[in-house]
Amino acid sequence: MASTGSRVQDDVRHLGTIVGDPRQGLIVALSTSSVFDDTSLVRSYWERDSADIDSGFQGHLYTGPDDIFAVNMSRNDDGAIDMVETALDANAEIWAATTGIRLCTSGSRLILACARERSGCAPHPRLSWHVAPLTETAAAEYRLGTGAFLAFVLDLTTLSLLTRDDRQAQTFSDQARLTSLLMDKTRAMALLQNHDVPRAQSWGFTSESWRSSGQMIPSAGRYVFKPAGGAAGIGVHYEHGDGSTEFVKANEASGSLGG
Repeated sequence: MASTGSRVQDDVRHLGTIVGDPRQGLIVALSTSSVFDDTSLVRSYWERDSADIDSGFQGHLYTGPDDIFAVNMSRNDDGAIDMVETALDANAEIWAATTGIRLCTSGSRLILACARERSGCAPHPRLSWHVAPLTETAAAEYRLGTGAFLAFVLDLTTLSLLTRDDRQAQTFSDQARLTSLLMDKTRAMALLQNHDVPRAQSWGFTSESWRSSGQMIPSAGRYVFKPAGGAAGIGVHYEHGDGSTEFVKANEASGSLGG
Protein backbone atom coordinates (compact mmCIF):
# COMPACT_ATOMS: atom_id res chain seq x y z
CA MET A 1 0.00 0.00 0.00
CA ALA A 2 1.30 3.43 -0.88
CA SER A 3 1.30 6.25 1.61
CA THR A 4 2.41 9.86 1.48
CA GLY A 5 4.33 12.22 3.69
CA SER A 6 8.04 12.75 3.23
CA ARG A 7 8.17 9.73 0.91
CA VAL A 8 6.08 6.96 -0.62
CA GLN A 9 6.46 3.67 1.21
CA ASP A 10 4.89 0.26 1.68
CA ASP A 11 2.77 -0.28 4.74
CA VAL A 12 1.35 -3.76 5.28
CA ARG A 13 -0.77 -2.87 8.28
CA HIS A 14 -3.69 -1.79 6.15
CA LEU A 15 -5.33 -2.68 2.87
CA GLY A 16 -5.50 0.37 0.64
CA THR A 17 -3.70 3.61 -0.11
CA ILE A 18 -2.97 6.27 2.51
CA VAL A 19 -3.54 9.81 1.24
CA GLY A 20 -2.09 12.39 3.60
CA ASP A 21 0.12 12.19 6.69
CA PRO A 22 -0.71 8.99 8.66
CA ARG A 23 0.81 10.50 11.82
CA GLN A 24 -2.43 12.47 12.17
CA GLY A 25 -4.39 9.22 12.37
CA LEU A 26 -6.24 7.43 9.60
CA ILE A 27 -9.79 8.11 8.47
CA VAL A 28 -11.13 4.60 7.81
CA ALA A 29 -14.30 4.35 5.71
CA LEU A 30 -14.75 1.03 3.94
CA SER A 31 -17.28 1.55 1.16
CA THR A 32 -18.83 -1.60 -0.31
CA SER A 33 -20.22 0.31 -3.29
CA SER A 34 -16.74 1.58 -4.25
CA VAL A 35 -15.94 -1.78 -5.85
CA PHE A 36 -18.68 -1.17 -8.44
CA ASP A 37 -17.40 0.87 -11.35
CA ASP A 38 -21.00 0.88 -12.60
CA THR A 39 -23.14 1.81 -9.58
CA SER A 40 -26.35 1.46 -11.64
CA LEU A 41 -25.98 -2.31 -11.23
CA VAL A 42 -26.92 -2.10 -7.55
CA ARG A 43 -30.20 -0.45 -8.50
CA SER A 44 -30.81 -2.86 -11.40
CA TYR A 45 -30.26 -6.06 -9.44
CA TRP A 46 -30.88 -5.20 -5.79
CA GLU A 47 -33.33 -2.29 -6.23
CA ARG A 48 -31.30 -0.13 -3.86
CA ASP A 49 -29.16 2.96 -4.26
CA SER A 50 -25.47 2.13 -4.20
CA ALA A 51 -24.88 4.23 -1.07
CA ASP A 52 -27.41 2.10 0.80
CA ILE A 53 -25.10 -0.93 0.80
CA ASP A 54 -22.33 0.98 2.61
CA SER A 55 -22.26 0.31 6.35
CA GLY A 56 -18.56 0.87 6.94
CA PHE A 57 -18.43 -1.64 9.79
CA GLN A 58 -16.28 -4.05 7.77
CA GLY A 59 -13.49 -1.48 8.08
CA HIS A 60 -13.35 -1.76 11.86
CA LEU A 61 -10.62 -4.42 11.76
CA TYR A 62 -8.36 -2.00 9.84
CA THR A 63 -8.48 0.63 12.58
CA GLY A 64 -6.26 1.40 15.53
CA PRO A 65 -7.20 3.16 18.79
CA ASP A 66 -6.01 6.53 17.46
CA ASP A 67 -7.72 6.29 14.09
CA ILE A 68 -10.94 7.98 12.96
CA PHE A 69 -13.65 5.50 12.04
CA ALA A 70 -16.54 6.29 9.69
CA VAL A 71 -19.79 4.30 9.60
CA ASN A 72 -23.14 4.74 7.91
CA MET A 73 -26.25 5.25 10.08
CA SER A 74 -29.71 4.11 9.08
CA ARG A 75 -31.21 6.02 12.04
CA ASN A 76 -30.52 9.48 13.40
CA ASP A 77 -31.26 9.09 17.14
CA ASP A 78 -29.19 8.60 20.29
CA GLY A 79 -30.27 4.96 20.54
CA ALA A 80 -28.65 4.20 17.19
CA ILE A 81 -25.44 5.89 18.28
CA ASP A 82 -25.43 3.82 21.48
CA MET A 83 -25.76 0.66 19.40
CA VAL A 84 -22.78 1.65 17.25
CA GLU A 85 -20.61 2.32 20.29
CA THR A 86 -21.64 -0.95 21.94
CA ALA A 87 -20.83 -2.91 18.78
CA LEU A 88 -17.41 -1.28 18.44
CA ASP A 89 -16.49 -2.00 22.06
CA ALA A 90 -17.64 -5.62 21.83
CA ASN A 91 -15.74 -6.25 18.60
CA ALA A 92 -12.61 -4.53 19.91
CA GLU A 93 -12.72 -6.65 23.06
CA ILE A 94 -12.98 -9.87 21.02
CA TRP A 95 -10.04 -8.94 18.80
CA ALA A 96 -7.91 -7.91 21.76
CA ALA A 97 -8.65 -11.14 23.64
CA THR A 98 -8.08 -13.48 20.71
CA THR A 99 -5.31 -11.76 18.72
CA GLY A 100 -3.87 -9.00 20.90
CA ILE A 101 -4.76 -6.49 18.18
CA ARG A 102 -6.21 -3.22 19.45
CA LEU A 103 -8.95 -1.62 17.39
CA CYS A 104 -10.75 1.69 17.80
CA THR A 105 -13.50 1.80 20.43
CA SER A 106 -16.32 4.08 21.48
CA GLY A 107 -13.60 6.26 23.01
CA SER A 108 -12.06 6.90 19.58
CA ARG A 109 -13.06 9.59 17.12
CA LEU A 110 -16.13 8.54 15.11
CA ILE A 111 -17.61 9.93 11.90
CA LEU A 112 -21.27 9.12 11.40
CA ALA A 113 -22.91 9.38 7.99
CA CYS A 114 -26.68 9.49 7.63
CA ALA A 115 -29.35 10.57 5.17
CA ARG A 116 -30.92 12.84 7.84
CA GLU A 117 -29.78 15.36 10.43
CA ARG A 118 -29.50 14.18 14.04
CA SER A 119 -32.79 14.27 15.88
CA GLY A 120 -32.77 15.89 19.32
CA CYS A 121 -29.20 14.81 20.06
CA ALA A 122 -26.69 16.85 22.00
CA PRO A 123 -23.33 17.40 20.23
CA HIS A 124 -20.46 15.22 21.36
CA PRO A 125 -16.76 16.16 20.97
CA ARG A 126 -15.77 12.70 19.69
CA LEU A 127 -18.57 12.42 17.14
CA SER A 128 -18.83 14.10 13.77
CA TRP A 129 -22.22 13.87 12.04
CA HIS A 130 -22.62 14.32 8.28
CA VAL A 131 -25.71 14.21 6.08
CA ALA A 132 -24.02 12.55 3.11
CA PRO A 133 -23.01 9.11 1.80
CA LEU A 134 -20.17 7.31 3.60
CA THR A 135 -17.30 8.07 1.21
CA GLU A 136 -18.30 11.71 0.78
CA THR A 137 -18.56 12.04 4.57
CA ALA A 138 -15.07 10.67 5.16
CA ALA A 139 -13.63 12.75 2.32
CA ALA A 140 -15.15 15.90 3.82
CA GLU A 141 -13.40 15.17 7.12
CA TYR A 142 -10.14 14.61 5.26
CA ARG A 143 -10.44 17.96 3.49
CA LEU A 144 -10.78 19.58 6.93
CA GLY A 145 -7.33 18.25 7.78
CA THR A 146 -8.42 15.96 10.63
CA GLY A 147 -6.42 12.95 9.43
CA ALA A 148 -5.08 10.93 6.51
CA PHE A 149 -7.56 9.08 4.30
CA LEU A 150 -7.32 5.30 3.92
CA ALA A 151 -8.62 4.69 0.39
CA PHE A 152 -9.55 1.05 -0.14
CA VAL A 153 -10.24 1.81 -3.81
CA LEU A 154 -8.36 4.88 -5.02
CA ASP A 155 -9.95 5.49 -8.40
CA LEU A 156 -10.54 8.77 -10.20
CA THR A 157 -13.90 9.30 -8.51
CA THR A 158 -12.46 8.93 -5.01
CA LEU A 159 -9.42 11.07 -5.86
CA SER A 160 -11.70 13.88 -7.03
CA LEU A 161 -13.41 13.86 -3.61
CA LEU A 162 -10.10 13.99 -1.74
CA THR A 163 -8.02 16.43 -3.73
CA ARG A 164 -7.07 19.56 -1.82
CA ASP A 165 -4.30 20.76 -4.13
CA ASP A 166 -2.90 20.05 -7.60
CA ARG A 167 0.35 18.60 -6.25
CA GLN A 168 -1.46 15.93 -4.30
CA ALA A 169 -3.68 15.10 -7.27
CA GLN A 170 -0.60 14.64 -9.43
CA THR A 171 0.97 12.28 -6.87
CA PHE A 172 -1.89 9.82 -7.19
CA SER A 173 -3.24 10.55 -10.67
CA ASP A 174 -1.48 7.67 -12.44
CA GLN A 175 -2.56 5.17 -9.78
CA ALA A 176 -6.16 6.42 -9.84
CA ARG A 177 -6.34 6.25 -13.65
CA LEU A 178 -4.96 2.70 -13.65
CA THR A 179 -7.38 1.63 -10.92
CA SER A 180 -10.32 3.05 -12.86
CA LEU A 181 -9.14 1.27 -16.00
CA LEU A 182 -8.73 -2.10 -14.26
CA MET A 183 -12.16 -1.85 -12.60
CA ASP A 184 -13.68 -1.92 -16.09
CA LYS A 185 -13.37 -5.60 -17.00
CA THR A 186 -13.63 -5.05 -20.74
CA ARG A 187 -10.79 -2.53 -20.73
CA ALA A 188 -8.75 -4.58 -18.25
CA MET A 189 -8.92 -7.73 -20.38
CA ALA A 190 -7.87 -5.73 -23.45
CA LEU A 191 -4.91 -4.35 -21.49
CA LEU A 192 -3.84 -7.86 -20.45
CA GLN A 193 -4.17 -9.06 -24.03
CA ASN A 194 -2.06 -6.21 -25.39
CA HIS A 195 0.72 -7.12 -22.94
CA ASP A 196 0.56 -10.87 -23.68
CA VAL A 197 -0.61 -11.72 -20.18
CA PRO A 198 -2.25 -15.20 -20.10
CA ARG A 199 -6.01 -14.90 -19.69
CA ALA A 200 -9.23 -16.62 -20.59
CA GLN A 201 -10.52 -15.81 -24.06
CA SER A 202 -13.03 -13.01 -23.75
CA TRP A 203 -15.22 -10.61 -25.68
CA GLY A 204 -16.34 -7.14 -24.66
CA PHE A 205 -19.67 -5.76 -25.85
CA THR A 206 -21.85 -2.73 -25.52
CA SER A 207 -25.61 -3.24 -25.58
CA GLU A 208 -25.74 -2.29 -29.27
CA SER A 209 -22.79 -4.39 -30.40
CA TRP A 210 -24.23 -7.39 -28.54
CA ARG A 211 -27.44 -7.14 -30.56
CA SER A 212 -25.53 -6.90 -33.82
CA SER A 213 -22.79 -9.47 -33.22
CA GLY A 214 -23.02 -10.98 -29.76
CA GLN A 215 -24.74 -14.12 -30.98
CA MET A 216 -21.73 -14.74 -33.23
CA ILE A 217 -19.52 -15.95 -30.40
CA PRO A 218 -18.61 -19.63 -30.87
CA SER A 219 -21.47 -21.93 -29.95
CA ALA A 220 -19.14 -24.57 -28.53
CA GLY A 221 -17.84 -24.08 -25.00
CA ARG A 222 -19.14 -22.68 -21.74
CA TYR A 223 -19.47 -18.95 -21.14
CA VAL A 224 -19.87 -16.59 -18.24
CA PHE A 225 -21.46 -13.17 -18.85
CA LYS A 226 -20.67 -10.44 -16.36
CA PRO A 227 -21.03 -6.63 -16.22
CA ALA A 228 -17.91 -4.70 -17.16
CA GLY A 229 -18.27 -2.48 -14.08
CA GLY A 230 -19.66 -5.04 -11.65
CA ALA A 231 -18.25 -6.84 -8.63
CA ALA A 232 -19.12 -9.41 -5.98
CA GLY A 233 -20.84 -11.67 -8.50
CA ILE A 234 -23.64 -9.21 -9.24
CA GLY A 235 -25.13 -9.64 -12.71
CA VAL A 236 -23.20 -12.82 -13.53
CA HIS A 237 -25.03 -15.29 -15.81
CA TYR A 238 -24.06 -18.54 -17.47
CA GLU A 239 -24.63 -19.29 -21.13
CA HIS A 240 -27.45 -21.73 -20.42
CA GLY A 241 -31.11 -20.72 -20.78
CA ASP A 242 -32.04 -17.03 -20.85
CA GLY A 243 -29.06 -15.81 -18.86
CA SER A 244 -27.49 -13.79 -21.65
CA THR A 245 -30.82 -12.15 -22.54
CA GLU A 246 -31.54 -11.16 -18.94
CA PHE A 247 -27.97 -9.92 -18.56
CA VAL A 248 -28.29 -7.49 -21.45
CA LYS A 249 -31.74 -6.28 -20.33
CA ALA A 250 -30.47 -5.53 -16.80
CA ASN A 251 -27.51 -3.50 -18.08
CA GLU A 252 -29.26 -1.22 -20.55
CA ALA A 253 -28.62 1.77 -18.26
CA SER A 254 -24.84 1.64 -18.50
CA GLY A 255 -24.47 0.56 -22.13
CA SER A 256 -21.32 -1.36 -21.21
CA LEU A 257 -21.08 -5.12 -20.93
CA GLY A 258 -18.14 -7.34 -20.04
CA GLY A 259 -17.69 -10.91 -21.21
